[in-house]
Amino acid sequence: MPLKILRQAAHRAMAWKNGGGITYEVAVHPDNGASLDSFEWRLSMARVESDGPFSIFPGIDRSLAIMEGNGVNLAIENRPSVPVTLTSDPASFPGDVPVTAFLLNGTVLDLNIMTRRSAWSHHIELCGSDIDINDRDNSDTSILIVRNGTLTVTDQVLTYRDVAMLDRDTPALSFTSSTDIRFFRIRLWQL
Repeated sequence: MPLKILRQAAHRAMAWKNGGGITYEVAVHPDNGASLDSFEWRLSMARVESDGPFSIFPGIDRSLAIMEGNGVNLAIENRPSVPVTLTSDPASFPGDVPVTAFLLNGTVLDLNIMTRRSAWSHHIELCGSDIDINDRDNSDTSILIVRNGTLTVTDQVLTYRDVAMLDRDTPALSFTSSTDIRFFRIRLWQL
């Protein structure tokens, strides 16, 4: 696949599975109309304005990071509470256990990556200007999401919430970034 750019204005707004809010679907696989019950992997962002439970996704592994806001404390069944903030590592947890988010002083925009446990695995990390985007660690798909600053990949300038997708066959790319760049890199492996 050649480099694919997904601009923030094109993210699809839809209701949360549990009806508690709105999410912005960024990318889904397969991309030919996979539903919330049939996707193999899904990347989305959600504005969370109040404390409340997460939707349950049987057979799904999930990771959550913060795009904006002070963060959340995640109460995950049978685990200690996990704070997720702008400076913390993303939190990973099974999508089929009860999880409740408690806001840390105000609304947040979170980033969610979900993979069907029987088909895909994933890893998400917060990166800066010292990361080589061509190091894909043999992933089948690699996704970059800008949180702040600018990232220029070939001739495409990415800013807040813009996304670049590449796969193992995408040729090496030229890239530059602003000194304040912070972006999430998600790597996906098909099982």
